[in-house]
Amino acid sequence: MGTTRKPITKLLFNPIFIVGIVLLAVTAFVMTNAFTASGNDKKYTAPTTLIGHWHQTKSGMPKAVMSADISEDSIKITLNMGDTNGLYWLGTFDTTQNPASKFEIHSVGNRDEMDLSIYASQQKTKQFHYDNGDLSYEFSMLGVNTTVHMSK
Repeated sequence: MGTTRKPITKLLFNPIFIVGIVLLAVTAFVMTNAFTASGNDKKYTAPTTLIGHWHQTKSGMPKAVMSADISEDSIKITLNMGDTNGLYWLGTFDTTQNPASKFEIHSVGNRDEMDLSIYASQQKTKQFHYDNGDLSYEFSMLGVNTTVHMSK
C-alpha cells in the first residue's frame, strides 16, 4: 500500500509555509546587511533629547534597515525593506535620561500591537543601551541575533 502525497500547491498555499518563508527571507535580508557593515567610524555627537526619529547606522545599505520613533514615553521600531515595512518593536521608553551620559533603558513591549505584526519581536521586554549618541539593542529573529546601532 502506497502513501498518498499531497500536491505541491497545497504546501505552497499553506499559510504557515508562507509565513515561514517570509520570516526566513526577512531574517536573511537583515542578517546579510548586519554582517556586511561598512565599518563607518563616524562619531556622532550627543543629541539634546532622545525624542525624535532615529535610523540604523553601520548597516552597509544606502537606506536604513531599521528606524525608530521615540516619543515622550514610548519607542516604535520599524523594519524597513525597500517598499515593505512592518512593526518590529513598540514599547515603553524613558526619555528623562540625560543624552550627555551613558545609560540603559528597560522597555516593556506592547504585546497587543506587536502580536499583529509578523515582523515583530517575540520578546516581552527589550534592553536599550545608549552611549554618546549611539542607541543600540539586540535584534532577534528566528534564533539569529545581532546588535543594531542607531543615531538621530
